[in-house]
Amino acid sequence: SDYQKIAVTARHTDWTVEVLEDGRDWITAGKINNMVNVSVKENPNKDPRKGSIQISATEDAALYHIIYVTQEGGSTKLSVSPENVSFSASGGEQNIQVTCNTGWSERGGNDWLTVEKLNPKTIALSAKKNESSEKLETTITVSTDDGEGTKNVKVSIAASEHTLTVSGLDA
Repeated sequence: SDYQKIAVTARHTDWTVEVLEDGRDWITAGKINNMVNVSVKENPNKDPRKGSIQISATEDAALYHIIYVTQEGGSTKLSVSPENVSFSASGGEQNIQVTCNTGWSERGGNDWLTVEKLNPKTIALSAKKNESSEKLETTITVSTDDGEGTKNVKVSIAASEHTLTVSGLDA
């Protein structure tokens, strides 16, 4: 975020300042004496944005000046939650939440784990039952489309508890 001061000279009239519709959610403008203080909120998106403010004479609505405000895009932000997912040996389903200010994709999965992007904020994991006596592990990689961010999610499934029961034997 940032701010700037703009000097205003008005002869024989007072003036007002207003943030126009295209910038109301991120631009703030206020009048202090003969200055306009303009500040902007941090841009959460990768793309630049544009908005505008209007300085108007209070005595004559035909006297106004529009100032265009532009702001560069923010840096890439990517987070995943949780970063570690564990399944019991019986398998099941769990979701990973993705927070990202640009496009992203996921890769991973194998014969026991299905990975699917449900929407721009959710990855669905579906683990099959683990029939082996070993814990299984894999990694899901989430990468931003611009190549500036990568997160890994470690996924494991517990080993199956094998039992052997023998009955009906007479000694």
